[in-house]
Amino acid sequence: MATDLTDISAKIVTMLAGITQLHGVYNEEVGKPTDGQYPFATVVFKSGDGQFGDTKRNLRRYRFLINVYVERTQAGFGNSKAEDIFLTILDSIYTLFDNNTTLDGMVKWVKVLSTEAEHVNREVGDVRLGQIEVEAVNLVDSTT
Repeated sequence: MATDLTDISAKIVTMLAGITQLHGVYNEEVGKPTDGQYPFATVVFKSGDGQFGDTKRNLRRYRFLINVYVERTQAGFGNSKAEDIFLTILDSIYTLFDNNTTLDGMVKWVKVLSTEAEHVNREVGDVRLGQIEVEAVNLVDSTT
């Protein structure tokens, strides 16, 4: 059961698209959302590695960053409401992976490794950024 990076990334994007608070989910880092609306998320490949599993399989680990952007300006949500929305989105992402630990059978398991949060300046001004690192692990056949 070989699954490539494109399939895993697309699955994560599809899962995130179901979070009602997100106005968009992109499979690349974007300068600004297509419709100009916040909050939005991006899914980007971070790293991967592999190791010998046994004589028939290799173990592969793929790491992705899910970046969540929530506008904090007064014209947008403002600080307090933005933080509430930000935390709700993060909780929703954790729940997605808690409830679908194999990405519908696409990988052996997937888990959230870490989350970091900060404030960044973007085209609209002050934005809350959350980076969730997710690891997907798979066994790949090494014989034909």
